[in-house]
Amino acid sequence: MTRTWREHPAAVEELRASALWYDDRRAGLGDDFMDAVGAAIASILDPTITWGRYLGRESSPQYYSRSVPGFPYDIVYLQIDGGIFILAYAQERMRPGYWSDRLKDI
Repeated sequence: MTRTWREHPAAVEELRASALWYDDRRAGLGDDFMDAVGAAIASILDPTITWGRYLGRESSPQYYSRSVPGFPYDIVYLQIDGGIFILAYAQERMRPGYWSDRLKDI
């Protein structure tokens, strides 16, 4: 049984903008990016797999991250009520934790 998931609206917008950026670089690359994100989300939702803590740090609440295979992105998420809440689709060059203010919107 997989877990349920939700996304912060700003994360959804990040994802869209990134896919469009990749598609502008090469036709179809945005689709490849979205496929890689989908595979990463599927692995996050698999209850038999545990991904690492965000930047290896303990925090409260505890953030987790999963890299997007083939792309310089991390999916940053929380585990809430048996489900997953995605805070960011963070480009690895972005300032770490830029998305932390999104917690107030949960």
